[in-house]
Amino acid sequence: MVGVVGGTGMGTRGTLDGMAAPMRREPWYGFETFEEADLGLGFVHHGKKDPPGRTSWHGGGRAGVVHGAITNRAELGWDRTELFRRVFDAPAETLAALEGPFLLAAIDRHTDRIVLGTDKLASRPCYYISESTDEEPFSFGSEVKAVLSRVGDRTVDEQAVSDMLLMGYVWGEKTLVREVRAMLPATVLEHRDGEVSTERYWSPGFEASDSPTYSRDLVEKYRRTVDDVAATIGSGETSSGDVGVWLSGGLDSRALVGQLRRTFPAAPGNEEHGDHDDDRDRNGDRGRSRDRLRGYTYDIPKGWREPRIARRVANRLDLNLTDLGITPEGFLAAMDEGVSLTDGMLRWSVFIPITTVSDIPSEEVDIVFEAAGQGPVMGDYLTRHHLTAYASAAEAMYRKEHAVPAEHVRQVMGGAVDPVATFEAEAARSDERTPRAKTLDAHFRNYYPRQQFANNPIARRRHAVRVSYVDGDLLSHAASMPLSLRPGAIPFTKGKIPTATTKPKLDLVGAIDPSLTDIPYERTLVAPEYPLWAHTAGFVLASLLKKRKFDEQFGGGRLPDEWYRTHAEFRERIDELLGRACERSFFDGEEIRRLRREHLAGEDHHVNTTLAAVSTVELWIGTYVDDATRPTERAGPAVPERDGEL
Repeated sequence: MVGVVGGTGMGTRGTLDGMAAPMRREPWYGFETFEEADLGLGFVHHGKKDPPGRTSWHGGGRAGVVHGAITNRAELGWDRTELFRRVFDAPAETLAALEGPFLLAAIDRHTDRIVLGTDKLASRPCYYISESTDEEPFSFGSEVKAVLSRVGDRTVDEQAVSDMLLMGYVWGEKTLVREVRAMLPATVLEHRDGEVSTERYWSPGFEASDSPTYSRDLVEKYRRTVDDVAATIGSGETSSGDVGVWLSGGLDSRALVGQLRRTFPAAPGNEEHGDHDDDRDRNGDRGRSRDRLRGYTYDIPKGWREPRIARRVANRLDLNLTDLGITPEGFLAAMDEGVSLTDGMLRWSVFIPITTVSDIPSEEVDIVFEAAGQGPVMGDYLTRHHLTAYASAAEAMYRKEHAVPAEHVRQVMGGAVDPVATFEAEAARSDERTPRAKTLDAHFRNYYPRQQFANNPIARRRHAVRVSYVDGDLLSHAASMPLSLRPGAIPFTKGKIPTATTKPKLDLVGAIDPSLTDIPYERTLVAPEYPLWAHTAGFVLASLLKKRKFDEQFGGGRLPDEWYRTHAEFRERIDELLGRACERSFFDGEEIRRLRREHLAGEDHHVNTTLAAVSTVELWIGTYVDDATRPTERAGPAVPERDGEL
């Protein structure tokens, strides 16, 4: 994957090469290195595919890189030299002034200093050695395994493992190994005189707005932000220079594609008119001249209405749309790489759809836009109930984020870890005073980088990725959303089932392109042109229909649950990992075996959640962590001797 590596005690370029070696590469990648005294900085990038998506600078004993796109540098009037001069002189103030999706790294031989900076949502990960020594010098990198190349003894972080079982991803600064930490959003890290310091340079503020034009202002700020990000895109020299975007049956991708269509209009002579409500497959160019914007969607076997609705949106926007199929065979071929690219911190059942990116030819698009996480910016995640019903922020976070009960996690891990401790730590980290503000603060610091952006490295291996909403003005406005605009709850559900969407999301689609408002929203089966109450009613009906459909097709479970029961090769691979996990000291092997038997018997569904998380952790730890975490004697065979046993 593309990204940065570096640290102290580099000695020769061979050290940078060694750190970058675990980062899987493509033939077109470029690799720049900078050495100043014993400081080193390496930058793996997409070569000539996305020049505006990277910056590098070197001079006077200093060097720096920007992995990503700063959207307001021209507005600030800073050339590369001025940018990095300011970074060294006043890092926090400089980073606070920058907008866009990026990771910045810089070294200075004169002061023996390293400066790292994440953007306001940490859309691009950065990891570092938590406690450096002479034997293990300070190191940093865009992938955990790059940093681990300079770590000797590696210790599994059992709280991070607990996070994986509880949520399917990891919160806070944790990674799966204690020796490596993750940088949080809006953070500047400095390494100087052998010491590491971190500072939060920006916070959105969480006081609720009372503006009568709040929703309209949010829409305008979003549109400006997308335009700013789109303006950073140039044509590649070695490929098409085209832009790809994921399109589903939801409102977020519809709004993003509609706004991008204004920047990348359909090629002359290719406009189509009419309602286009048929479900024709738009694959192929149908003789069109070159159009820089391309759409992609994926079809879950026996799934819902996503591709059909996506095609209707694509037809209305005259957008070439390609269907990417999801199969157990295709996913098996991509699973190991996906776990590696996400550093084992996103359970594999979550990233199944994004692995279809491997079916997009690398020469077809330079850049892929990602709308994931946009809905929460429009208020569609934390509900009124989450922000008002709980006495503590930790309880609110747990109620929103857990995929399985905490007691279930304790049983799988033998009771050694308290799963809720993660949320208590994040509440304690926040300087906010009220449970509402602490919950929002933890959301901004964790939900986006550790969940929504966690699968971006899978796409970023082959294509540059742009996140469309990393902008301080937009995020500050989103953080101040009035409670009345956040989702409520379906009556008589005690807050457990939220209403379908938010008014700002509906307003956004209408403001961007009114012609898209009569196409139904997949979640509610109601078009955005109808009021919010109609979507709530539609959501109840659609949920009942979906449940019936999934009950008929998957026995009430999800696609991975069905694959495991019906696809022998898929089950064999997962069983191999589960068998090995049963030997780990931090897992209760008998409980894992019980869950597997229960799943195969159809008594419950455990593969999509718990068993996917266990096998993800096992695959990554088994590849990148010492075998010292295993007992000396094997507790049983790694692969089932016969169906039904581990």
